[in-house]
Amino acid sequence: LGNEERMDYRAIPAVVYTNPEVAGVGKTEEELKASGEYYNLVKIPMTYSGRFVAENETGNGLCKLLTNVNGQIIGCHLVGNPASEIIVIAGIAVEHGYTVDEFKKTVFPHPTIGEAIHESLYLLIMLYINNPYTDAWFNLAAEEYLLKNFSDDIFMLWQNEPSVIIGKHQNAWDEINRNYIQEKHIKVVRRYSGGGAVYHDSGNLNITFIQNSKELASGTFTARLIAFLATFGIRAEADERQALTIDGLKISGSAQSIHKGRILHHATLLFSTDLYRLTTALKSTERRPERKEMKPAPFYVKSVRSPVTNICTYTRKAVSIGEFRDALLNY
Repeated sequence: LGNEERMDYRAIPAVVYTNPEVAGVGKTEEELKASGEYYNLVKIPMTYSGRFVAENETGNGLCKLLTNVNGQIIGCHLVGNPASEIIVIAGIAVEHGYTVDEFKKTVFPHPTIGEAIHESLYLLIMLYINNPYTDAWFNLAAEEYLLKNFSDDIFMLWQNEPSVIIGKHQNAWDEINRNYIQEKHIKVVRRYSGGGAVYHDSGNLNITFIQNSKELASGTFTARLIAFLATFGIRAEADERQALTIDGLKISGSAQSIHKGRILHHATLLFSTDLYRLTTALKSTERRPERKEMKPAPFYVKSVRSPVTNICTYTRKAVSIGEFRDALLNY
């Protein structure tokens, strides 16, 4: 008695009990556009949750989260089962005006489908870098600098002029066609992470994720790329090394590294790469000495060769690499 209670209609969830379920709470993107109010938006597939994948083998879903200029969560909208059960999590955040920084401290059991909301919180505070430079030496150095000297979660999209990037523990002469590379003035750069050698040119996109974590979660990053490719009608699959393939042909390779509680995951996307140059540059021509002349060699990692293809041949309609890059940056 004596307390004034008011209904906060912003925090009342709306649910449509279809299959898949649809649920929402707070403001919508349409309302915010109409009012001219500033907002941030992030959308992620529900397949970020391994449990969602296990329980919805033939379906997909979406989690959309909206924040205002102060970083407060002002809306959340879900498609996928069981949206009706987990929308209450976002409703609590909306009602109490939680910011992203406050709400991300919430511990979600694992595995749960509600973790998709938690993942979207981290994307909202990620630093996005649309890197225009194409010098491979500069870009690999910049990537390592961001890993070691920043504390932000980072997403960087970049391209290189023709170059071969070898893994931290590789023997360059066993990975490259030295004569061809010298003839075509192709740069050779050693990266901070392990893994095999890859070829970059202007038809290839490079993606870097850097996050504060002590555990490699390469499957999460790979799932994001698979979901993005699906928007172009491309059905990509991940293999045991987290490489992406279409009909058994490789379109993406990835590598990971950990440095003082921060993880780096980077990947390539072959969109319209010169595949002849790729295969020729990565075809080693070094001759091995006769066995009796051989000396014990230090340990090094050899690349696993795979047949490759370009993404551009699989899109629903003709798309330029510039359009593809813009779509990836805004996804």
